[in-house]
Amino acid sequence: MQQPVFGSASFDSLQYHIFCPDAFFSIRLQRTPSIEHSSVWLHDGATRELVNSTDRIIQSDHDYLDIDSPAISMSVPDNGTVMARDPRGSTVFRVALKPRTEIVWDFPTGDPNQPGQPVIHQPDIECEVEYRGRCLKGIGYCKRAYMDPPRYMGYVFIHGVGADWKRTLWTADAGWGDSKYDYFKLIGENGDMEESEPTDSYHQWDAAYAFISGRKIGVHLKEIGRWQTSIVSGRMDSLYGQRYCRLRVDDGDKSFEGQALKEYWVGTIG
Repeated sequence: MQQPVFGSASFDSLQYHIFCPDAFFSIRLQRTPSIEHSSVWLHDGATRELVNSTDRIIQSDHDYLDIDSPAISMSVPDNGTVMARDPRGSTVFRVALKPRTEIVWDFPTGDPNQPGQPVIHQPDIECEVEYRGRCLKGIGYCKRAYMDPPRYMGYVFIHGVGADWKRTLWTADAGWGDSKYDYFKLIGENGDMEESEPTDSYHQWDAAYAFISGRKIGVHLKEIGRWQTSIVSGRMDSLYGQRYCRLRVDDGDKSFEGQALKEYWVGTIG
């Protein structure tokens, strides 16, 4: 599942996060017309920021995602690897990625004169994380979006996995320029995906809800750790944050518990 080159449009956003039994890792790249942003943080009993940088992100000559910066390297010709370094250049962790599911759909541009543009979701990546001399097994998520952005954007997003790693959900409630953008998707133990109608899901700060096939599903979060930053240039000012959470999903007799990421963004892009 090859990733396109980084910098495929004036706005390019790429994120990975990984749930392990006793640790959480988050990696983010963002390119806008006026700024490049890289961030890495983790939670392993305490929340620690490793990278929060506006250093240039260099894409190689390969025809797939293959980038390097002082703090992060990524190469995703099919499966892939991600590596994060500390300020001295020492590797803090390295992740081997093996996506199981890839779903692509059109993302609204917020401009009625432009068609939707593709966004890539990989909700259940098999991961192996080399960290502090150990090899940790985990389940990860990737979202990739590249397009000409609207001026204003605000959203909340949740991705969660069950403790048995057999059930996955991801859902967003967003304002994207003049467009409203909502979805709720659930992958069950048998690998089948269910989804709500866009009008049948909504979010609160510590919860999200959806109606699928006549049943109400409730997603409930309890924060474990939080990281946030402001991404600011002469042309934009946005607040971006992520919360690592305990997860409970109420879905009749299919209810389950696990881990989740809650992400939020509000501000301008330019």
